Amino acid sequence: QTSRGSQFPGGEWQLIEHDKRRRLRMTLQNRRDRQELRYDGLVLVLTLGTAPEDDDILLPPPANLDDPGGAWEMRVVGKVSCWDVRHPEHPEQMGEPGSFSMVRLDVDRRKLFPTIKPFMRELSMEELQIEMEQQRAADKADEDELRRIIDNVRRRKRQGDWPPSPEERPTAHLE
Repeated sequence: QTSRGSQFPGGEWQLIEHDKRRRLRMTLQNRRDRQELRYDGLVLVLTLGTAPEDDDILLPPPANLDDPGGAWEMRVVGKVSCWDVRHPEHPEQMGEPGSFSMVRLDVDRRKLFPTIKPFMRELSMEELQIEMEQQRAADKADEDELRRIIDNVRRRKRQGDWPPSPEERPTAHLE
């Protein structure tokens, strides 16, 4: 699977079962820089909801994924390490391994609603023209200021008075 905009756009994963425990092993690859991120974590699937008051257990019980009404959460916790794989037969670990945690919630996709609100304002051509004129005026003022600074530098170079002393150097005015 590919993740757009990521440094590690490709990779592979596998789920390993051993003694009723599941581990996720995932490798993300950056072919350009010849690096890999290697994840190794324990998979926990938990039932969501409130625990009884007399229950001393802080974690919810393991989930029954066959129960259609039960809400569940899958969490993977473990270690991640970065590897230099320029020489595939002798990869070198880069830095120290770090911790990671991933969460996947059971989501009822039928009840989702968009979080991006539509543009609700009436479009007035007069307001739009005023905003465009103000933007043009601001752009022109910026251009004029830059031209003035460039002309000043050119003039000083012709006069042999360049570079200026630190006290005379122009400073940027940020608004």
